[in-house]
Amino acid sequence: MSALVLIPWAATEWTASGRLAARTPLPLTEAGRAQAEAWGREFATREFFGVYTSEEQTSLETAKAVALGAGAKVRDLDGLEEVHFGLWEGLTEETLKSRFPKAYKRWREDPSSVCPPEGEDLAEAAARIRKALRTVKRKMERASVAVVLGPTACALVRCELAGAPLSELRAYLAQTPIEYSDAEQTLQAVTPTPTD
Repeated sequence: MSALVLIPWAATEWTASGRLAARTPLPLTEAGRAQAEAWGREFATREFFGVYTSEEQTSLETAKAVALGAGAKVRDLDGLEEVHFGLWEGLTEETLKSRFPKAYKRWREDPSSVCPPEGEDLAEAAARIRKALRTVKRKMERASVAVVLGPTACALVRCELAGAPLSELRAYLAQTPIEYSDAEQTLQAVTPTPTD
């Protein structure tokens, strides 16, 4: 039975300090590299068609470490990039709260109701990621697949898999890989139509 494994970025200095990171190229910390390598070793007995990732530095470093341990090939795929936070990039929640109080309050209550200034709307990001996952589904060939995503992008996919509204996004943030046992059925739930 094939499986889909969603893998969030391993730790960077920004993620460790609670800063929003998306399009800024950040290397993994030493702890982040060790974390990703450990995840790869966990999957060493599994056969993966590939570890899919965007070309973002953090995602690619995580994917390479996981793939090395799992004995899999890294496959880059457009559309898997982290949500773009625009002017919020690199800010902590405390800074967001003081500089953008109204938007921050809405972001806490319902992230789908706010588009960061010069950033990306969550519904648009979800559609972009959904389109990329259709490609993953077509190339599965009855083998398991791993997909490395930024924390918010990973939460978007998990939210959709659970059938939850985007307003509940924060509840689906994860810091470790999450496995869905039947990849084909799971991806069907996330990629229902080719018209997105």
